[in-house]
Amino acid sequence: MKKDFDIIKKKYGENFAKMCRTYFPTILQDEGILPRILEEHFAPTKSLFDDIINSKSEDNFKAYIFNFYNRNKTDYSSVSIESPEELMKKAGYTLYKCETDEDVKSFMKYYEEDEEICTFRDENRINTHTIFFAVKDNVDKIKRENFTSPKRQDEYGTSVISLQFSKGMQSILSIKNRYNHTVDHCDATFSNDLENIIAGLTDSFKKYYGITLLDGNNKLYLPGYVQASDGKFYRYNYERENEYYCENNVKITTKGAVLHYDKSKYELIDYYLIDKHNKTIHCYFDGLPELITRGLKGNIKSIDVTYSEDKSQKYITFTRLDGSQTILTANKNNQMTILTDDTTTTIPSNTVINQSYLEEINLPNCKDIQYNNFVNVNQLQTLNAPKLETIGFGSFKKCHSLQQIDLPSIKAIESNCFSETPNLTSLNMPNIETISNDCFSDIREIKLINLPKIESIGNMSFGVCNSLTSIECPNLNNLGYRSFYTTPKIKTLSLPSLRWIKTQCFKKANSLEKLYLNSCVHIEEDTFVKSNNLQSIYAPELECFATQPAYGIYKNLTHLYIPKLEDTTFFTHAYVEKTPYEHVVCLADNKEYFAHLMSKDGLLETANNSKTKEFIQ
Repeated sequence: MKKDFDIIKKKYGENFAKMCRTYFPTILQDEGILPRILEEHFAPTKSLFDDIINSKSEDNFKAYIFNFYNRNKTDYSSVSIESPEELMKKAGYTLYKCETDEDVKSFMKYYEEDEEICTFRDENRINTHTIFFAVKDNVDKIKRENFTSPKRQDEYGTSVISLQFSKGMQSILSIKNRYNHTVDHCDATFSNDLENIIAGLTDSFKKYYGITLLDGNNKLYLPGYVQASDGKFYRYNYERENEYYCENNVKITTKGAVLHYDKSKYELIDYYLIDKHNKTIHCYFDGLPELITRGLKGNIKSIDVTYSEDKSQKYITFTRLDGSQTILTANKNNQMTILTDDTTTTIPSNTVINQSYLEEINLPNCKDIQYNNFVNVNQLQTLNAPKLETIGFGSFKKCHSLQQIDLPSIKAIESNCFSETPNLTSLNMPNIETISNDCFSDIREIKLINLPKIESIGNMSFGVCNSLTSIECPNLNNLGYRSFYTTPKIKTLSLPSLRWIKTQCFKKANSLEKLYLNSCVHIEEDTFVKSNNLQSIYAPELECFATQPAYGIYKNLTHLYIPKLEDTTFFTHAYVEKTPYEHVVCLADNKEYFAHLMSKDGLLETANNSKTKEFIQ
């Protein structure tokens, strides 16, 4: 048993070996059996234990291993089994078998333009796979727009599925859903298990179509793993158009073939193949003007690979002919975690996207990042770009792990930048002047926004700020629609330079008590519609207050300073008439416009008395 334990530990790590000792004591009594089963079905990786635990696949993994230990093949030729078509009909589907590429493409009508499976673009797929489509009988009644939070196996996702069996003595099955890659693990719908669709379907395909699944293929699904034609599961870093880029210098082709790159000559980092001998770097994602490869082609003087002391990190340094450098830092799984480039000054559009494992970006000389860069970089925590001045729209969208933004030179960011970064807690942009629409539309954790030079903030830019308690923008003069739509914790709001507030800017400022708008001339409707705790309004230049408050919204109002406001529609609204104004001090020279609201004339004060100063403070 100890010999087997040591073999497993060497290939898959100590924690995995201990798990095997716990799960399979009976198998370990037969020396050599368990290591052989594992080696035949899992490529070496030290991450297997964590991946099984994190995906809660312990029971499936145990069943998968015991399947090989106790397998007992059955002859189904004489057994009475319903056909796949009959079984799928019972499950609510109509099953179609595709004979030609035209048959495959006929199902494109069920897919949205950005959700079409890559099978439709692979004319050779029909030659390498046996392809079926199954369509729900009520597919026309299942609408995409009814599923605002798409999940791989919701009713829409499984209303049209493609069952694709690799051709050969034993087949690998991939069940693809209707969402395609707009959801996670779309190629493993129903966990690639026919029995999860309806019982008996595996045996039915074997009897009626002669399709025998690779032993155990329909018994185990591990997120982040792909089963190649050699029957082994490989842990992969990226997938693109059915090609998989794995750890340990392994690539899986569209046909499931396994390519091993010699580690003495190559480094496969994410989807970059680095040839250390010939001093080249190739990006397998054709068509992308990659930041990392741009400027390196034919311009590499040397490629040096070094390691951290504990071997957990690998540093690949590209030195150009002029001495400048690009440095990639990768973890033990050959996933790029840090990018440092000291030469780039401009990043073209669509250059760096979907870098799933990138945690830190260092661009010391970059001044301009154009649109759609660093999108879906889910692990990004640190952005160092001290000279960056502009960011194009969509960049850094959905960077869910980003907590701090420190951009001392930034002057303008375009629409949708940094949207959906819910863990952002700190903004340092002392020189920014313009923020366009939807830039920080969901930053629920940030408490302070201090932008000393900001002049314009676009629509919905800070739409959901549940933790925000303070806004310091002394030069802000333009504020767009719903800019701070949800700010339930702000008590005092002072925007001295703001001229115009558009509708619903502070609609859900539930805790707002004091409002200082020194330069504001116009407030559009529904701006403070849920500010039930508002006590004082100081707006010496205000000419139009178009808001339509709900009943009781100003029941706590005690101080008004709006000397230029003459239209009292705001205060005579049917609901507002019921608000008790007995205790309001109207610090305004135009007090005659509000006299009819006051039950005690003595509470009306002019704008030039001592209470004005007290109120302003």
